Amino acid sequence: MEKPTLGHFEELGLWQRNIGAGAAPAKREQLRASYRQFWDNAVELSREIQRDLPQLTLHDDRHFEALWARADQLAGQEFTLTPLEVFVFGAAILLHDAANSLAAFPGRLAAIEATPEWRDALAQWAERQEGSGLVEPDAEVRRVLLLDTLRSVHAERARDLADFEVETAGRRQYLLGDDQLRTHLGPLIGEIAASHHWDVDTLVKRLGGTRGSLAGMPADWTIRPILLAGLLRCADATQLDQDRAPDFLYGLLQLRGLSEQHWRAQNRLAHPYVDAAHPEALVFTSTRPFAEEDVGAWWIAYDALRVANHELQATDALLRDLALPPLQVNRIRGAETPDRLSALVQVNGWHPVLADVRISRVDRIVELFGGEKLYGHQMWVPVRELIQNAADAIRYRRELEPVTSAYSGRIVARLRDDGSEHVWIDVEDDGIGMSEAVLTGPLIDFGESYISSSLVKAERPGLLSKGRKRTGKYGIGFFSAFMIADEISVLSRPFDAGVDQSRTLNTKPH
Repeated sequence: MEKPTLGHFEELGLWQRNIGAGAAPAKREQLRASYRQFWDNAVELSREIQRDLPQLTLHDDRHFEALWARADQLAGQEFTLTPLEVFVFGAAILLHDAANSLAAFPGRLAAIEATPEWRDALAQWAERQEGSGLVEPDAEVRRVLLLDTLRSVHAERARDLADFEVETAGRRQYLLGDDQLRTHLGPLIGEIAASHHWDVDTLVKRLGGTRGSLAGMPADWTIRPILLAGLLRCADATQLDQDRAPDFLYGLLQLRGLSEQHWRAQNRLAHPYVDAAHPEALVFTSTRPFAEEDVGAWWIAYDALRVANHELQATDALLRDLALPPLQVNRIRGAETPDRLSALVQVNGWHPVLADVRISRVDRIVELFGGEKLYGHQMWVPVRELIQNAADAIRYRRELEPVTSAYSGRIVARLRDDGSEHVWIDVEDDGIGMSEAVLTGPLIDFGESYISSSLVKAERPGLLSKGRKRTGKYGIGFFSAFMIADEISVLSRPFDAGVDQSRTLNTKPH
């Protein structure tokens, strides 16, 4: 097999300006040589992704090259990094998606199947099969479960991949061979690689401020982790064009369903360019119009570009707030609305219109579909529903507590006079609690529940596989309170989080 080599990114300004030449040439060469070795090994590991998950768009050396090019494009010509920052950033590129294969896990498939994320995915599949007679997933289903699990765990696994090693003829070989760089930068590289799956606000909490240089290297070769993480997440979010879905491989794979639409969406997107008149804007266009049969693919492209636009804007705001160098590009032109984007990512024979479902009168919706139609005339039903929600929260927490825990759970319901004309009904519990994401997501999503949402797998891996189902039948227990309340206030935090994580949601039906 031909040995993988570095490509054109060595000619990019982001590389040349910051690591190509200057003071301490021997140390610069150490970084360049170590990166070449790291790159070669990472390419071999990345090729396992296509073998295990052929439905994913490319994650190999072509993806690495494209991320470097996109980062250079977003950063602009005035963006300056230290040589160590260039190395750490480039290393994070190599690791951020590398765990999307079995080869990245000691124990391979057995290790994956032992994770709570696999058990959750399997539990969801089993729940959907109730009444079908199927008890074991077939090979095709297991591939879907593998994809679901690896997408959940690959970012956190990236944290440890700098230490990844294999044994050949009794010799230990590391993914990153340089002992000094692996020992002292490996953990930071892993954190930055993993950070592309974090919320942008988490970067400050988990990465912190500037790090000092390494022994034997110039003292001013400092490392700003948040800056590098921001550059990586923006490059990754905006790497959406044909480089991820080349023509021949697209045809060769003969994909179906949602995977095929993702490939079709990216296959139609040309390389984006920076608008000369507005250099802060990245412009995506299509190579071919999306016809009526391509509607699903177009909306996938729109959603991806809208998310990428949000990442650029949120990251730019964070960097500016922290007095870090901002990126030159901080938005995607036309990503705000389908109508504006369709002038660039063109359609043919149809017109995209965003028609989100809205509920202006929550109380009226509850009255029509969630009040007497479901519960009858009993006005005590909303209190019962809130108590059932509290009981569910206690049951979920019990599943997460260690077997030695003395936790049993407690619910308190009371009437409270606040001294005015108002009387409050309080329902309190010490169950699993709710994060801000839950308070602003499943809680206020009519018909949704935490246990059936995607948040439960992200926040509480393994809970779904415990086999617990919610007591509530309709998933609208919170909204049923509008049958009797003029105002609702919810104060909560995850049970294992500090008091500083408490959040309050106040809402009225009108």
